[in-house]
Amino acid sequence: MRNKLKYLKSFLLITCLITISCNQKKDDPKNIVGQKNNELFSDPDKKNEAEFLVNITELELLQINLAKLANQNSIDPKIKEIAVSFSNNHIKQLYEIRNIAAKKGIAIPDELTKKEEENYKKISFEIAEDFDKIFFDENVRNLKKMIPQFEKANNFKDQDIRLWSINTVPVLRKNLGIALVYQASTHKTKPLK
Repeated sequence: MRNKLKYLKSFLLITCLITISCNQKKDDPKNIVGQKNNELFSDPDKKNEAEFLVNITELELLQINLAKLANQNSIDPKIKEIAVSFSNNHIKQLYEIRNIAAKKGIAIPDELTKKEEENYKKISFEIAEDFDKIFFDENVRNLKKMIPQFEKANNFKDQDIRLWSINTVPVLRKNLGIALVYQASTHKTKPLK
């Protein structure tokens, strides 16, 4: 009886570990395209360029979704206007990424990672001023991730990616400046009456 119980515990533990390791990141769109690109490209420069496009695509998708959410959850017309402007920039950039990736044969994700999807769902329940704070916090966080990646891409060997990156950085910096101003204003405490 003891051996059966020990065997059952071992079996359950192994089954759990296998299930966790198989489910962890396997269905993640970013990992799927990353693996595909690693199989396609052996040149380290091409791998770096592919990884850049994959990472930026994920952030562009996130920014577009956040902007859509701002139109639904914010009550401030100015923030909705900023969200539309941000969304238009990111939609244009995503279109350009897709064209470059197709031209170079690079696989890119077409949906958010599970982690970002969960974060998006969590944010979607916020409304009004609470949402506005989170919206600008997320924008600042994402733009601060994007800009250094674009600056690194300014040195890539691939001319199409390099030129696109150089032309996109000013737009990202402008958006970051706007997001920082509004982030500061949304975090100000209201005076007591």
